[in-house]
Amino acid sequence: MLASIKYNLRHLLDFSGRDARQTFWYFVLFLYVANMGLSLIITIPLMATMMSRIVAAAQTGDPETVDQMMPQMMGDFIGPILWLSVISGVFFVVLLSAAFTRRLHDSNLPGWGLGVLVLYLASLARIPSMIEAMKGFMTIQTGENPIVHAQAFQQQIGLISLLGWVPMILFIIFGVRKSTDGPNRYGEAPVRF
Repeated sequence: MLASIKYNLRHLLDFSGRDARQTFWYFVLFLYVANMGLSLIITIPLMATMMSRIVAAAQTGDPETVDQMMPQMMGDFIGPILWLSVISGVFFVVLLSAAFTRRLHDSNLPGWGLGVLVLYLASLARIPSMIEAMKGFMTIQTGENPIVHAQAFQQQIGLISLLGWVPMILFIIFGVRKSTDGPNRYGEAPVRF
């Protein structure tokens, strides 16, 4: 596994040749775990700050204050979290581009499959426009029907969210394709780590 990660980190800008499934997926796993770790490192302090403010408000003994603070703070919290997901998504695509191209080559497919990553970037580009909708969803008004509120939110961002899954599904489909036996037009059979 470590050899796969080292290999891919050394070949971040090498779009030629082939990568075996195992080599590719170990690198994807490494990037995913690193992304989750970084997200936790950034999110935990944000959550701790938010929770300390809510606990301080709860200690005043006024439940209405907490009820009013909670949605507002969640709305304030969602913006940085969504921006973090955009930044980490772009970083993930940059790091995966060459490895994904080599993986496509191993299946005897041209690098045009990078269009899958471009689709993913397009779905990430829509996230900033959803921040206000997310904040609005977090701040349900007193007396408002939560089901109607959730349905309105779903209609507003549902299709955009769904479109974000399409490139991920295509990424998996292309990533698990069977390797071409022996040499193909993109080079010799890849070394498996």
